[in-house]
Amino acid sequence: MENSNTTQHPINRLHANYRDYKVNALYYSVKMDRLKFINYFIEIILAITTTSSMVAGLWLWNTPFGQAIWKILLIISAFLAVIKPIINLTEKIRKYEEVLSSYRDLEYELKKIIDQIDQSMKYTTDHKSKLLEALGKEHDIIKKFSEIKKDYKLLQMCKDKVDEELRNVSFFIPYDQEHAAIDDNASGETNEKTESEGNNHD
Repeated sequence: MENSNTTQHPINRLHANYRDYKVNALYYSVKMDRLKFINYFIEIILAITTTSSMVAGLWLWNTPFGQAIWKILLIISAFLAVIKPIINLTEKIRKYEEVLSSYRDLEYELKKIIDQIDQSMKYTTDHKSKLLEALGKEHDIIKKFSEIKKDYKLLQMCKDKVDEELRNVSFFIPYDQEHAAIDDNASGETNEKTESEGNNHD
């Protein structure tokens, strides 16, 4: 059975935030890759349907089948040319790259703290202050990119993947002497109360 002094230790906040930063880094990485693929697809369609494109001069488009396909591509190209400035994928990708980089930095910072604690087997005030500093940076990220809508289905998939990755990872959790003293006093008071009640019954 896990000791309550370790399960309630403030270091668990550090581990929880490390996990959250890994989730967010993975989430924005996937989102960014998806947008890059869509943007690449749009650029390809627009490129091959221009009159100066070598693809436009292929003999295939002179056949009945090719002409039908070409007409479809021209319609798609015209539609994409209209919506491209509206959806502004380039700007969205830039924002995802920035928020991804921010969460990866936070993940790296907390991993360094966790490694230091594992090696020294101590959770110090310096570690606490570094965690608070990371939380401040996280607040700034959330505030700066508050307009980005979340895909909660993808977010849950990322959570599941990170949880599976960390399932067998053990982090050092120090035994908090201050909590232990409180627990021992509470336990002693309970025993004294029990003994007192037993004597009264006698």
